[in-house]
Amino acid sequence: MSKSVTLGQSHLTMRQENWHIRVAVPADVRATVGTKALQKSLHTTCMDTATERARLILVQWQAEFDVARRTSGLVWRPIESSNDNILPFPGKRRA
Repeated sequence: MSKSVTLGQSHLTMRQENWHIRVAVPADVRATVGTKALQKSLHTTCMDTATERARLILVQWQAEFDVARRTSGLVWRPIESSNDNILPFPGKRRA
């Protein structure tokens, strides 16, 4: 069974002993992003750590949605993070 915690418009879910984040992609950028929702493992069993990581990822995803809005019609690629505290974006990549 999975547990869920609402964090703003996102959701934290415990799956296979790790917290995951799942966020609906706003309708106006779905065609650019190529999916209805984004999800990512937070690589932790600690809810406090998961909440902190989820907030960082949410900020990153919101920024990427803003970029997708400004560059609609272009191929969208997620921003890759070099900071180990912010996990890389799991979005779909287009060739």
